[in-house]
Amino acid sequence: MFRHAALYDPLTGLANRRHLEERGPYLMGSHDAAGTAILYVDLDDFKVTNDTFGHRAGDAVRQALIRRRLPHGLSSDGFSLHYQPLMDIATGACPGVEALLRWEDAGLGTVCSDEFIHLAEQSGDIHAIGRCVMNQACAPARKLGPGSPVGPAAARCADVVAQHRDHRNRRRREPPIRR
Repeated sequence: MFRHAALYDPLTGLANRRHLEERGPYLMGSHDAAGTAILYVDLDDFKVTNDTFGHRAGDAVRQALIRRRLPHGLSSDGFSLHYQPLMDIATGACPGVEALLRWEDAGLGTVCSDEFIHLAEQSGDIHAIGRCVMNQACAPARKLGPGSPVGPAAARCADVVAQHRDHRNRRRREPPIRR
């Protein structure tokens, strides 16, 4: 799983620069090199930065932009959940869904969670993102109510929100730790 994340772009699923650096020489030296093509896509108009300063500098600039834009994403409802079904291969049933967090930013485009979660953890914005995720994930279950097929999910969402609220309230009442 980690190897895949290191070698493939999270947005497109295509092989990334690191993958090309590792496998490129092998592919070009293989007996089927005539069937090999390399497609270059400049997604963020970072071509000038990457060409001038290198891809590592381009990556650093993008992370700096993400860090600076993160508070705006929180205030502008830029975060959304995208659901994908979890399928039971043996029965063909869909017992649930997985919620994937995405951030849509006017300047950055679609930003996958693996690009901003660690920055949100460092800045403390992860708590606000967590509240946003819980609200979005629980809202459909609350609308359908307890008699619906997702009634148990609504109850679990309510329990998680209540536990979070209780924990937060307890932390507010606790005296600060002195060192």
